[in-house]
Amino acid sequence: MSASTRLSTDERIAEEAAQWLIDLEDGDADTSAFATWLQASPRHVEEFLLISAVWRAADRIDEVHAIEIDRLVAQARDNVKRLDDEAITIVRTLNVQQRMRAALRSRLSAAVALLAIVSAVWMGLHDGAASYRTAVGEQRVVKLADGSIVTLNTRSHVKVRLEKEQRSVELIRGEALFDVAHDAERPFRVLAGATVVQAIGTQFNVYRTESGTTVSVVEGIVEVSSRASDSGRFGGASPTVGTPERLTAGQQAQLSAEGAMVHQAPAEIDRVVAWRERRLIFRSEPLAAIAAEFNRYNDTQLLIVGPATSARRVTGVFDADKPGALVAFLERDPQLSVETRGSEVVIRGP
Repeated sequence: MSASTRLSTDERIAEEAAQWLIDLEDGDADTSAFATWLQASPRHVEEFLLISAVWRAADRIDEVHAIEIDRLVAQARDNVKRLDDEAITIVRTLNVQQRMRAALRSRLSAAVALLAIVSAVWMGLHDGAASYRTAVGEQRVVKLADGSIVTLNTRSHVKVRLEKEQRSVELIRGEALFDVAHDAERPFRVLAGATVVQAIGTQFNVYRTESGTTVSVVEGIVEVSSRASDSGRFGGASPTVGTPERLTAGQQAQLSAEGAMVHQAPAEIDRVVAWRERRLIFRSEPLAAIAAEFNRYNDTQLLIVGPATSARRVTGVFDADKPGALVAFLERDPQLSVETRGSEVVIRGP
């Protein structure tokens, strides 16, 4: 996703938030529809609260300061920050101020009830399971309320639940790097299918695919185990089966979709975390696996035809956003044929 596309999306959300504020001020809005719009994304909550804060609405709306609006705005900003979001946020804030100067009328009435709706929706999003996603080619940094940081890679989705007795993150798909804040009273667990990863003050990477999960420890220690088959409730105690396997810094474990240990070995940490710099490092990797990695980051999809071609081994370092570099590399191989069909590139062997 390009910066211009993200900016366009941010502008659209900001305009919607401004319109909601105007409609609610005039009494023309459907509060049920407004609540539904807020619940659709934490970004919607952030935009509405940001516009209210810009115009110091909180001082007139909540004279007794029962709602800590500044804290909610700060949390909203932290929880939606992207890797390259600073410049976009500045532009978006300026645009919001210009639109609001032109659009807002002089009065803000009946807003105590309005902020009650916002507060209730916000607490509903964050007291329960908060959901964070990335689109094709997008990466995102999420700072959790406990101080932990989750960095999401492309096409990834996590649900986060922070409770009094534990902290749980469900990796529904994709890849994430976890930098866990120490809290001896609340264990930090990542659930990836049947796999449970418990952090012991650490930084680690979890990559989930249909075939299984790979856990790589950058710093500290984690314990990897299999989730009991009857513990399907996310955020519960997540009972495990078998003896947990302990991994230390520089180690990696590959687990099956059922949570069984398949392979454990030293991790090549430079490869594990290279995605944060949008680099893909391959060392004698099957061409099918390489194509699958590129396909995660790009709308252009690489299709490898034939088992022999899929098994061909390739070594190289590539820019994740430039599948054309890999295609050009493969075109130099006389044993391969490369055909472009719209947004699909078909690669065949002899």
